[in-house]
Amino acid sequence: MDFEKVEFSDWQIEKMRSALRKYRSLHTSGGCLPSWNQVCDKIARSKSNLYKYPKDGSEPALKHEALRRFVQGINGSLAKERLPEVAKFLNNESLFDPEDLLEDKDDLANLSALQDFFSKEVDGSNYFLKVFNRPMEYILPTETNEQFQTKIILSFTPDVSGKFVRIEEAEQSVNLVAKRRNDALRYRKKASESEYTKTVRRKGYGFLVTYLNILHAFLNGNEPGDQMTYVQAGELHENSPDNGIYLMRNGTPTGRNRWEKDLYYKEPIVLPNIYRFMPEKTEEPQRSRSETEDGQG
Repeated sequence: MDFEKVEFSDWQIEKMRSALRKYRSLHTSGGCLPSWNQVCDKIARSKSNLYKYPKDGSEPALKHEALRRFVQGINGSLAKERLPEVAKFLNNESLFDPEDLLEDKDDLANLSALQDFFSKEVDGSNYFLKVFNRPMEYILPTETNEQFQTKIILSFTPDVSGKFVRIEEAEQSVNLVAKRRNDALRYRKKASESEYTKTVRRKGYGFLVTYLNILHAFLNGNEPGDQMTYVQAGELHENSPDNGIYLMRNGTPTGRNRWEKDLYYKEPIVLPNIYRFMPEKTEEPQRSRSETEDGQG
């Protein structure tokens, strides 16, 4: 894909912000994230961008403070000519797939039809921005000596229209036995996380229903028939963005066949897959004085 010709929309820019945050988390050293100076240097020296930067060693056009403000959402965007450089760098790091810039117009049309039928006129933009402003995760509890652990991460990108939110789901299954074996290695090269972690990804959309602003979401996977739906379980209170949101998730077996039939009537509340998704924890190290100075890009 020719990134130079892409007209980056708000939701595409949000994907870049997310990828940059992930890059820093993957390159921690001694428990500290790399500085924005270091990230800018990596971008400038990447194979796709090297020819663009001064050969005399002078400072590149992309400034570390501008990049920090961009990722943290303090300013709207980087300069137009800087966005392709960042996108190419993230693509080289396998953190940004060019296909992520594409959108299935048929899916969007289907969403619009559903929304017209079910949703009401509500101020969705404020709701989306307040509640779904960061990734949320749920880790399924494991039994003693269980071999696998499942973690579900939901990433949200509110549309500028305020009428819907784009949602990406990553369902990670970690082989705990293989992970413990890998963590125990001392003198041999350790395996990469992908060798003991299987990840299934789904993408889709969500919109609000009723005056309570109840979220309904519809996701599709890469394989035919791989679909997942979410319905918010009850209205939210003022602390919900920090204390989590309950979502009923349907699309995989529930394990209900293990229950006696009478229990369906005695304890129906335990049967649906209702999970409490909590905001994903991210830590920002204290910035140095040099990183607080204004930069431009």
